[in-house]
Amino acid sequence: MNIFLNANHELRSGWKFAAYVVLFLIIWVAAGIGLTAIYVRSNLPENQLTLLVLNECALFIPAVGALLLAVRFTDGRPLKTFGVGFLPHWRRDLAMGLALAAGMLAVLVTGCYAFGFVKISWTAGQVPVSTLATTLGVLLVAAANEELMFRSFPLRVLMDGVGMWPAVLVMSSIFGLVHLNNPNASLLGTTNTILAGILLSLAYVRTGSLWFLM
Repeated sequence: MNIFLNANHELRSGWKFAAYVVLFLIIWVAAGIGLTAIYVRSNLPENQLTLLVLNECALFIPAVGALLLAVRFTDGRPLKTFGVGFLPHWRRDLAMGLALAAGMLAVLVTGCYAFGFVKISWTAGQVPVSTLATTLGVLLVAAANEELMFRSFPLRVLMDGVGMWPAVLVMSSIFGLVHLNNPNASLLGTTNTILAGILLSLAYVRTGSLWFLM
């Protein structure tokens, strides 16, 4: 038995997954070094928004780069196989995903407000439109980063190798553990993140598109 190739003389799924991880880490380190050098030599403002933009760029570059290289050199299938690109019904999937997310958030905030768990007030001055637009853009890139890193290619090749449920559970667990670095992370929060990862993974499997997850 060939440990590298399967019966169809294709690279085994485990090696594809490993190649993606290695490519991601290499590009991530290189992107981090490059963006840090640019930041040090630039006149960019030293604030939280700037650091957030740089951080998401440092993830977006390897997320896209590793995907393209892994698909090109280890798999060979079209990008649409991994939910990437302007697939049929992508507008519908995006609209449904945004509507569902907004509805769930609205219900959550309304419920918390009704029971006195949160207090909503406006304490800041007028926020520039550019700041709001930049923040929205960063959030969209952050969402794209997570879907590319934890669904898309890694989930698909694991599904090819070990089946849907084992792949979903593995990637969702990694998804939850990575978020342990978040401020005020807890066991309950991590568990909820893993469950959210399972739901997002199943949505990806069902639609075959990343647009619904955005």
